[in-house]
Amino acid sequence: MPLLTSSYAGTLIKTVLLPLLILSLMFYLFYQLKLDFVLADWLYQQQGGRWVLQQHWLMQKVLHDRVRDLNLVLVVVLICYGVWLCSAGQSAVLRRAVATLLYSLLSCFAVVSWLKHVLPMECPWDLLQFGGDMPFYGLLEPRPEGTPTHLCFPAGHASIGFAWLGLYYFFLEIKPQWAFKALIGAAVTGLLLGAVQQSRGAHFFSHDIGTAAICWALCSAIYYIRLQRPGFDASGLSVGGRQNG
Repeated sequence: MPLLTSSYAGTLIKTVLLPLLILSLMFYLFYQLKLDFVLADWLYQQQGGRWVLQQHWLMQKVLHDRVRDLNLVLVVVLICYGVWLCSAGQSAVLRRAVATLLYSLLSCFAVVSWLKHVLPMECPWDLLQFGGDMPFYGLLEPRPEGTPTHLCFPAGHASIGFAWLGLYYFFLEIKPQWAFKALIGAAVTGLLLGAVQQSRGAHFFSHDIGTAAICWALCSAIYYIRLQRPGFDASGLSVGGRQNG
């Protein structure tokens, strides 16, 4: 079992556990120490004490609706590409990389959506201090019977970017020198999409941090589980990338 060796343990710590620890610390700072409210209040006050950008055409129609549609198109194209690779008998390494990326993407979207229903939380725009009509209930705090359900945690829109963190592992297999660039690209996309929603009052920053942690954990788990499949040559895997023979 490759994951039992010291080199793999080191790789797991540096590439998986350390980022998750950093994200957990950030979540604590923003959620537990209420930095969420400091940032949300600043955004709210910058808009004159109301969420002016909530219905803005650029924020809602373009950066929310159209980006969501684009993501759906990309996933469908990737599925079709994977089917073609299998039917055409293309490279086993490429087929495996595409399959792993697809598993990661679909798992991220499904788990984030499921958690929204399991962990109902209000958006900033729902709260009394930000022009709404709801008090703040903590993540695991009991909610009075009959309390309306708001699906604001974790952040769904940011998951469009963070789910693609799986591109890091995709490129580890086919082009290792691109892996870190893909990781940064997906992370920046997730942060930007999260910022769009924060500016509209749709999420706190901790919601985006939670989404990033969930997506990175899922992408990493799926990749390392698939590493254990018979016939997978993991001899070249390292923190910086995987060299294929």
